[in-house]
Amino acid sequence: MWIVKTTRLQNASQVFAVPNMPETQLARKILAQRMGREIFFANELFGEPAWDMLLDLYVCRASGKEVSVTSLCIASCVPQTTALRYIGLLEEKGMIVSKRSNIDARRRIIELTEQGWTQLDNYLKRAVVDEEAQAVKITAPVEPSPDLIPVSEMMSLLESFVRERMFARPQSSDLDIKHRQTLQ
Repeated sequence: MWIVKTTRLQNASQVFAVPNMPETQLARKILAQRMGREIFFANELFGEPAWDMLLDLYVCRASGKEVSVTSLCIASCVPQTTALRYIGLLEEKGMIVSKRSNIDARRRIIELTEQGWTQLDNYLKRAVVDEEAQAVKITAPVEPSPDLIPVSEMMSLLESFVRERMFARPQSSDLDIKHRQTLQ
């Protein structure tokens, strides 16, 4: 497990060397967050090997890099047999295609199909728009409500309340009086 983590974190430097398209940046950000999550949590807790593979293939295609079967298995952070099963499933769904490398005929290269690229690209474009809309909501100035008390006034009220409670003489309640009477 440690070897997979180390390999995956070493590959994180490749993830950061992609074009500055918003969709590619978001895919890179998602991959980096998923890789960073492994520092704090056991990898077995979060299993989405197909998603990791698709994101890795998207970023690599945008960067003009080939992805071998072995590299994709490592990117999925699952045992090789599990990764191969997911590669087969993604191939069946028409998301990816496997072909021989032009450089070394013994190597198999995995690529997103046009369908896979389009689906992932559309998803990321929508996610970018949603992320930008969320950023606008966060940074948009908010008009204060007339019903709200300013923080400084609230702090003064709180300090007064605490002071009164701390230095006030305890008041005997009816219950205390009855309790004292029963003790006598």
